[in-house]
Amino acid sequence: MCGVFGVVSFDGVSTEDLASIDIFSDLQRHRGPDGEGSLQGECFVAGMVRLSIIDQFQGTQPIWNESKNIAVLANGEIYNYIELMQDLMKKDHVFSSSSDIEVIVHLYEEYGTNFVTYLRGMFAFVLIDLDLNQVIIGRDRMGEKPLFIYEAAGKFIFSSELRTLVQSQSIPFKLSPKNIHAYLIYGYIPEPKTLIENVRKVESGTLEIFSLEKREHLVHRYWEIDTSGMEIRDSEETELGKLLMEVMELEMRSDVPVGISLSSGIDSCLIAKLAKMHTSELHTFTVGYSSKSKLDESTDAVEFAKSIGAIPHVVRLDPTEVAKRFSELCLKRDEPIADIAGAGYLAIAELAQSQGFKVLLNGQGADELFWGYDWVRKAVRKEHRRRETIGGHRVLKKYLRFEKPMMKAGPMLDWLKAGGGLTENLRQLWEDGRARKNLEAITDISRYRLRARAIARLARSLSKVPEFENTRKVDNLPDELITSRIVMSKLVDTYLKTNGLAQNDRLSMSASIEARTPFVDYKLVEMAFRQCGSANKFDLPEKHFLKSAAKSFLPDNLINKKKKGFNPPTRKWYSAIYVETKDSLVNPRIVELGLVNRKAIKVLRKPLSLLGRPKVLWLELVVLEMWVRMIESKVELKKR
Repeated sequence: MCGVFGVVSFDGVSTEDLASIDIFSDLQRHRGPDGEGSLQGECFVAGMVRLSIIDQFQGTQPIWNESKNIAVLANGEIYNYIELMQDLMKKDHVFSSSSDIEVIVHLYEEYGTNFVTYLRGMFAFVLIDLDLNQVIIGRDRMGEKPLFIYEAAGKFIFSSELRTLVQSQSIPFKLSPKNIHAYLIYGYIPEPKTLIENVRKVESGTLEIFSLEKREHLVHRYWEIDTSGMEIRDSEETELGKLLMEVMELEMRSDVPVGISLSSGIDSCLIAKLAKMHTSELHTFTVGYSSKSKLDESTDAVEFAKSIGAIPHVVRLDPTEVAKRFSELCLKRDEPIADIAGAGYLAIAELAQSQGFKVLLNGQGADELFWGYDWVRKAVRKEHRRRETIGGHRVLKKYLRFEKPMMKAGPMLDWLKAGGGLTENLRQLWEDGRARKNLEAITDISRYRLRARAIARLARSLSKVPEFENTRKVDNLPDELITSRIVMSKLVDTYLKTNGLAQNDRLSMSASIEARTPFVDYKLVEMAFRQCGSANKFDLPEKHFLKSAAKSFLPDNLINKKKKGFNPPTRKWYSAIYVETKDSLVNPRIVELGLVNRKAIKVLRKPLSLLGRPKVLWLELVVLEMWVRMIESKVELKKR
């Protein structure tokens, strides 16, 4: 696990470009405190900082092939490196280390740019081919490892972190108002966009190839989710269980101790149980809250950890402490991400680091892949209902019904205000009746706070589904595509990749911790799409296939336990953050810079509704404001 950065310039790199590598190294030291390396040529310069996990003493980068004409600098882990190394040695390749990263240069020698399809892991890399005079950068299939790139006039500057592009003064800090809309819709910025002009994310599952002599820049997509060649020998549950065990065997490979980020839910408990099969001593790390809360899972998590023979550690978050570190949190996430759960990610990473750990496994991704979110399931049901009304064929009985109330004060008041759900259903009936047969692509897909109404429109955007890349006509597609693959693809491409996995990497690496996410192993993702991506799988019980597979490893009471998710005492946290930040919000920078209009000032003064419920828009704006202020302060410090 590391940080990578560099410059490619068709006109040749400058003295300033060469000097920037040392600046990047210093700014990304938290990503790689154990070492650094660099290489340069007439038209390129690149560097890295290293967090040593595998072959700690000989895995220094850059790593070269035998002929010294191919080199690589990389961030991440290649989990199947042992199998790849054995295969390559049979083909007479000679290795100089036991580093997982070394397989990259030998695979490239053997297979050219197709080498990346052999890798199973998380990575972002820069590869130099001196003979062909080309530079190749790329990211893993699911985008676990970040890579940002700035492009202007034949010059490309790339980095594992967005903020260090700006802090290094390699690029101007010029914000992009056109992408603010995407942020306010999602609460994060979907790939490949960013909020800085001329900077984008290198897309997951792609290579970018720079031919220096030809002055060409090509983007090559090497992976799309493919379920066509999967052979099923046993039951779905058995196949999933076997694959989970295979993934865990690979992801437990490490020359340093591996810990587990543990809640009391099935996802992380399953990861912990499988991890314990590969180590005699396992440590778990859990977040709790300083005050009594029904949302606190720490007691159950500690109990489970002890039941499998693990050693539990707990960090408790206090609203005042969360508020004091809120600006720091906004900076460390690297991009504006309006998710209050980030405080927990950071606290667990820092706890693990304080105990001497470098690697943490987590259960992220299972909810997105196995229909774990009720709001998504509800949205798909609404989409089914909408389709039945197109052309005037209204099924009134599906609309004229009451929703079950939640027996809590705030939700109960909302339920009464909405006429027991009847008002919303009638409004939806009117909207669905007006729906056109040829529906246009929309942007508000996977915005969780719009709940089912917005998520139901997932099916109207097909831009990420390969089979229907150039069409927006969806109403003649079979139901199984509308209700499964499209919804899952959108959820993975937006909410999982640019919220969950993004925070996972940025906040763990801020504490020099490598976060590993077994559920997003690409073979597991493809199996999940095959199992959960056919007709009406959303109507099966929550996480049906995963829970069936988990029965071989976990007790029934845990498998059948009601889902909580990471739900901190949001109301208390919002209030504390407001108290901490309100003085700096009198004259918001986001208004001065023209990113939002002056109505934002009024929103920033009210973190809670009249019913005392947290306002998501308030969080979005205050996160954006604090992020802008923190980036600007770092740039000013650098100028001094």
